[in-house]
Amino acid sequence: MDTRTPVWNETKFVLVSALTGDLNLSIWDFNEHRKDHELGKASWELNKLNEDSSQEGIVSKIIQDGKERGEVKFDISFFPVLKPAIVDGKPEPIPETSIGVVRLVLHQAKELDPSKNAISKDINSFAKLFVNDKFIHSTPVGKHTLKPIWESPKEFLCADRANCIVTIKVIDDRDFLKDPVIGYLNVKLEDMLQAKKEGRDWFTLSGCQSGRVRISAEWKPLDMEGSLHGAAKYVPPIGVVRVLMKKAVDIKNVEGGLGGKSDPYVRVMINNTIMTRTEVINNNLNPVWDQYMYIPVHSLRETLYFECMDYQHLTKDRPLGHVELDVAKLAEVVPPEDPVSEKYPYQSLGVKDMKELIKVDNGTKGELYFSAEFVPALHLAGVSFGGQKNAIEAAVGTDHDDEGDQDVPKDLTYETGKKTNGAAGAGAVDGAALEAPKEANGNGHAKVAHDGFKMTKDQILASPSGVIVFDIVSGHIAKKGRLEILMDDGYWPVFTTEKARTTSPKWDMVGEGFIKELDFGRVWLRLNANGEGEKEDIIAEFKQDAKPFLAKALDGPTPFVLTDVDEENQSTVIIAAKFVPVPITLSDQESMSNQGNLRVEIIDGGEIHGADRSGTSDPYVVASLNGEKLHKTEVKKKTLTPVWNEQFECTVPSRVGADMMLEVFDWDRVGNNQSIGKAKVDLAALVPLVGTEQTLPLHSSKHGQKGFVRVHLMFTPGIVAKSRKNTSTFSTAGRAVTQVGSAPLLVGKGVVGGVGAAGKGVAGGVSSVGKGVKGIFGGKKSSDVGDGAVPPTPATASTISPPNTAGLSSIQEPPSTQIVEPIPGAPAVPGYSVANNSQTFPSTSNGGSLEGTLRVIVQNAKDVADSDGDQVRPYVVLTMGGKEVKTKHVGKTNNPEWDESFTFAVGPETKSLHLEVMDHHTIGKDKCIGQTDISIWEKLNPTGSEPVSAAVVSSELRNGVGQLAVRLEFESSPGGLAARAASIG
Repeated sequence: MDTRTPVWNETKFVLVSALTGDLNLSIWDFNEHRKDHELGKASWELNKLNEDSSQEGIVSKIIQDGKERGEVKFDISFFPVLKPAIVDGKPEPIPETSIGVVRLVLHQAKELDPSKNAISKDINSFAKLFVNDKFIHSTPVGKHTLKPIWESPKEFLCADRANCIVTIKVIDDRDFLKDPVIGYLNVKLEDMLQAKKEGRDWFTLSGCQSGRVRISAEWKPLDMEGSLHGAAKYVPPIGVVRVLMKKAVDIKNVEGGLGGKSDPYVRVMINNTIMTRTEVINNNLNPVWDQYMYIPVHSLRETLYFECMDYQHLTKDRPLGHVELDVAKLAEVVPPEDPVSEKYPYQSLGVKDMKELIKVDNGTKGELYFSAEFVPALHLAGVSFGGQKNAIEAAVGTDHDDEGDQDVPKDLTYETGKKTNGAAGAGAVDGAALEAPKEANGNGHAKVAHDGFKMTKDQILASPSGVIVFDIVSGHIAKKGRLEILMDDGYWPVFTTEKARTTSPKWDMVGEGFIKELDFGRVWLRLNANGEGEKEDIIAEFKQDAKPFLAKALDGPTPFVLTDVDEENQSTVIIAAKFVPVPITLSDQESMSNQGNLRVEIIDGGEIHGADRSGTSDPYVVASLNGEKLHKTEVKKKTLTPVWNEQFECTVPSRVGADMMLEVFDWDRVGNNQSIGKAKVDLAALVPLVGTEQTLPLHSSKHGQKGFVRVHLMFTPGIVAKSRKNTSTFSTAGRAVTQVGSAPLLVGKGVVGGVGAAGKGVAGGVSSVGKGVKGIFGGKKSSDVGDGAVPPTPATASTISPPNTAGLSSIQEPPSTQIVEPIPGAPAVPGYSVANNSQTFPSTSNGGSLEGTLRVIVQNAKDVADSDGDQVRPYVVLTMGGKEVKTKHVGKTNNPEWDESFTFAVGPETKSLHLEVMDHHTIGKDKCIGQTDISIWEKLNPTGSEPVSAAVVSSELRNGVGQLAVRLEFESSPGGLAARAASIG
């Protein structure tokens, strides 16, 4: 067409070995009756793709004879070949992809059929290569031989590995005559790749009396939208495998050289894709998990790989060995004559208890104990996604061979597990028989004539449990990153996309996640800027209860908006969803009502053992959960009937098997404090959302059963969200935060918590007041006096008094790894009050502004380090309201303690406290190794119905690693304290 402004809108693909050199675009003038004429050339540097792998709207000048002859506009994208990560010198498996680069080599042929040339028996053979009927390559001609050697390679892009058919036509070159086909081969690319794994590369030709051809194929997976878990290729699950991962014994130690032990967890993989993972057990070669996992499976031919891994915070996790389990050992096809087969085509073979040796390299090391059971899924209709054509499918048209006399039958002549059709002569290749389960198709699927049951949206949403299938279509994101889907406690993602190469990705990926209780579950979307195995960098997130999320996504592609805690980095992702019901019966351990928040009020005691010479005691109570101390009451002097009336709260990850103890001590001003009795609290017997008063008898090995403690308990079910930390050490009990909507709920006097960004929970209680006084759980080891003892207070001029800790508690390690969120639909709990807006300064009862002094005690930090992970000489800089102060720096450590206090005048304009952890350098500039901001009035509520004027806040550091713990204390002073506080500061 005659034009000076041509528009093509065509997509072409070019295979490149490296992003070096220039991309040259030659512009030509087409002439019908004479030679085409070159108009000029445009060049573009390929190394620019290292900065951004997808670039749009590029304009490049067309140059001819040193002069500009116009310009050409184009877009360019680079799709890299996926390469395995190297861990401990060994390559990690690469997930299977549907799109990739195939390198196919036609090596040679032999025993060709001479009868094809009836005149001379002399054959000049060459081979043509077709992919899905499209001609792509021809070999050189082997002159006058029945066993030609070609060694002719060809690389091509494959848009759909599963449906790619390779055709080889061996042809006799007869110069001026028509070239007949000597023999041909039709084979699936999948079968050719499988044959290579089995060491087979000779294939028998069909359509002839004899002849074989030697071919080898290599697959290079491509990182392109839709290549992993493409929507169009999705196959719904036939059920789930329910695994109770119990424990491992004597696993491999990869930390021995550093004097430590492995931090093991188990991940389950199918087809090189991670399906689910257990929690991490830190520093343990005999880990006990006792954790249920649910793995969707899609065929009886699938194999589950249970791979023990060593968790690494900043580098790739390291393998410790693996165990294999075939799905066919757990399930079978329901006979077609059984009426149940239409609804559930597969059935379980029962629970299998396993004790398997862990395979490591060429040997074994350790044992894995677990049980596994198949749970069938409902055969539901319509569990599929239309999917979009990937970039290659959209760009590649059909180009059939136009030589009609060389057409060959389309039937496959070689299939794995079957003999070749029309094969003749010695050496015919029989594929390795992959025995399928009885009454199943060769792909491990049941022969189901029924199209599946149809359910309305309301019926689907009424299903109690099942597999949520996510179709992640596309997005517009603030920064390039991976979309992670987490569910319930948010410990590991159930599915992760590839990292987007642009801020407008088209993922076209399908992921799955099993949800145990749809009414109480949660879906959590996170945008992570870093890759798998790297330190998390959460850009934005979105959380919603599972049922309303599913109700939206079932209607089709739906936008969901992700933001950070400051409502910035707004990102939108488009997701559609399906739901496959899987009926299960949960154990008590798995139920959502098994985890949540426990509020404890220690009321009083009676008939306490008299430990002092006077016949009385100075009793106080220490509460602990699973061996971790939670709370200590005030010491009551010289009494056998103490009255405490103190409250505290904690998170309970699992009521079943929880070990909660209340231990009564007698305080001594000299020497160790003496235990005078223990009482066990049965948390499993508590009725959720119902307050219970219990009288707990005290037992002692020395005094027997004597005395009691009276308590009031209230358990509120909620999701205990957990996150992985540097060394994977998790608090199994700690302060709890519940919330309704976005407002935190506070429980008890003097107890407060907050919720941090990106699932990194911030929770804290109130600890002992004053610099250097840390209570029995927060202080240095040198200050501990006996088991559960209270450090003696300094003597005054007149008397020695017990420490007064009424209404206060202290925690050995702030449990910032856990927050509690309420189960959707749970009724409000009496006694809970909603905190004020975090941006609003408290006001007095008459409506006036409340001024006062905020005392900030910088207590300690945990797991801080420089960018290389080394120890630092840290100090903290505090900034609020234009005032800046700092602590002293301490010696090299990763876990510093300061216990320094500072005061700030606060008023209506005061909203947050900014803290920076700095690394002190004697020579050179100090470096910031982490920072955080604390919304003061989210933590404190001095004018509420249950005033909270003090709190311990453990905050995750951003732009660094570790946690910083500070104590906030507010003292109000309407009409004057603000000025006095300024002078104090």
